[in-house]
Amino acid sequence: MPAFWSIDHLNLSDGVNDSVWSDSPNEQATIQKPGSVLLPGSIGAQQIMVEGLEASLPWVPDLVGHAWKSADSLVIVGSAYAPFIRGISKRNCTLPLSDYLTAGSAGEFITRFLNAVVVSDPSYYGKIALLAAGRGTQAGIVLLDLCRASYTYRGSRVGKSGLDHSAEFTFKDTIKRIKDAPRASHSRRLFTAYVESKLQRSWTLERLQASRARRILALGSVAEHGLLKLFWDVGIRAIHRMRAPNELWRPNPSHSDCWMLRYACNDRTVAQWLAHEDWWVVSGRLDGEERIWHILPTFHPARNAADKDYSRTRALISMM
Repeated sequence: MPAFWSIDHLNLSDGVNDSVWSDSPNEQATIQKPGSVLLPGSIGAQQIMVEGLEASLPWVPDLVGHAWKSADSLVIVGSAYAPFIRGISKRNCTLPLSDYLTAGSAGEFITRFLNAVVVSDPSYYGKIALLAAGRGTQAGIVLLDLCRASYTYRGSRVGKSGLDHSAEFTFKDTIKRIKDAPRASHSRRLFTAYVESKLQRSWTLERLQASRARRILALGSVAEHGLLKLFWDVGIRAIHRMRAPNELWRPNPSHSDCWMLRYACNDRTVAQWLAHEDWWVVSGRLDGEERIWHILPTFHPARNAADKDYSRTRALISMM
């Protein structure tokens, strides 16, 4: 994995990442303000869950390889970053807060993030390396999340069980009690606000515009559904399954703020996309140019029991 993830393969001078780094604190303030999520059980960006900070920490820039603009490159899209600040995050691979606070640019942050979080994390980034195996290095991929903030459930921060962790479980009324319904509804609306914020979407669209990449891997059904909603909302209507070109996709109004709990295509799971050797075809005008993308819903690294080494997925990628 270290041979795949190397700072030598990354583009540390990138306009989108510079904007993420400089502009995300203000964008964060339009969604949630620092100081609003300091109680245990709060939901939101971990970047504003650090006591004593008057402004948000910048969101996470994309990991962009040197060859990311080539037609043969691969765009890999997740749903949201997990919390990763050392001392308050449940995950094993974390970044010291001092390294976050003193990073002076997106490039400097990426260097520190790569060394502390990415290279030593076999359970997520190691699986991404497996998914992109055959490409040699990270130079030909872009890795980003639709939500570049760490969407977090704030723990008590007492003991290991009280550390912060991903808040995606809060989308559902998991305990099946009526009192949890308001929290679940709040979490869904909040997540949508992050994913569909104006700048957040503009950064993702700029990535797609600037790269000639045709192939996009969506890590899980939330990333899949979020991507399709993004294309639809910018006016692209030619969205269909490769094996059903006459069946155009459109958002289901009944999904409402529960879209992240619903499969985008008739309850088709990620496993079924793989079994049917199928993918989404999206074509239309973006920034005045006719483009086409193939989107493959792919097992999330943390929830991949059916294709652990991604060999079946890689075979399908080669067909796209």
